[in-house]
Amino acid sequence: MRRAVVAAMSLFIFTTGCWDKVEIEDRGMITSLGIDKSGAGYSITISMPGIMKTDVNPLDDAAKIVITAEGDSLDDALKVLNEETNRKLYLGQTKAVALGKDVLTDLGMLKDTIKSLENNRDVSRQIFVLACKTSEAKEVLSLDLDGMPALGILSESYYTNNPERAKGARTLEDMIACLYKGGEIKIATIQSRVKDKEKSTGEIIFGEAEEL
Repeated sequence: MRRAVVAAMSLFIFTTGCWDKVEIEDRGMITSLGIDKSGAGYSITISMPGIMKTDVNPLDDAAKIVITAEGDSLDDALKVLNEETNRKLYLGQTKAVALGKDVLTDLGMLKDTIKSLENNRDVSRQIFVLACKTSEAKEVLSLDLDGMPALGILSESYYTNNPERAKGARTLEDMIACLYKGGEIKIATIQSRVKDKEKSTGEIIFGEAEEL
């Protein structure tokens, strides 16, 4: 009898799918993550593809959606962001993480940031880590790239399609190795250039990896 019950339960699970399944339209696929310092805590900015506005989804039509929230820790800020959107945010499709200038100059916060990303099971160790040496990461993610893909997709295309450029790229895995092995910490740099302030359009310029 017990075997029959177990078999019936197994059949139910495999035929109905996972109990905690999240439909694709209910997920917020984060392609770019920006991390800035805010007081003693974090200011986190996410960029994800826009979707059509419906009664269920109150977010406006847009090529991309950019949202910012603050928290005492990286996880706290992400929880706030989850509450501000009607979709379950997902970091498994994140292609790039941009670190603001104030995070880069605070070695303790930089290390905590890398460790938090390392401990997040959804974050790939192959995502690109980029240094915004002259601006906040929020500014870079909020910039309309005038028809170009958002930062995460743009970074992936920039580095993976050119072996020479890829030599200067730094991934989360590289950053983790720097933390645990010691030695110099190098991060690939980016700069944003505004073309039209009123429309917030501009471009992103990729630079070489520099030592912090």
